[in-house]
This record gives sequence, structure tokens and C-alpha cells, in this order.
Amino acid sequence: MSEELSVCQPTSYAADRFVRGLDGVEVLPARGFATSREDFEDWAGRRGSNGC
Repeated sequence: MSEELSVCQPTSYAADRFVRGLDGVEVLPARGFATSREDFEDWAGRRGSNGC
């Protein structure tokens, strides 16, 4: 690409991997969520597999 491109973080892991693999693409934080994906994954990981 000859011009820079920015995208909001995709909502699927497959799409996220795809856009991050492209040269010249800036991935911006996801929109429409109360927290970042990293904060959510950290919180979810602490809850464990039984939901508690």
C-alpha cells in the first residue's frame, strides 16, 4: 500500500490476525466496549472455567 490505513480492532481473532499481518495498517482500539480486550481477557482469565 502506498498510503497508511487505520482500522478499529476487529471483533474476531481471525480478522485481528489478518489486519495485524498487513504492512502499513495501524490497528486502533476496539470501539463499543466498556473496557479494552486485554483488560477483559485478564478479568475473564481470573474467573476460571467454572464461571466463578
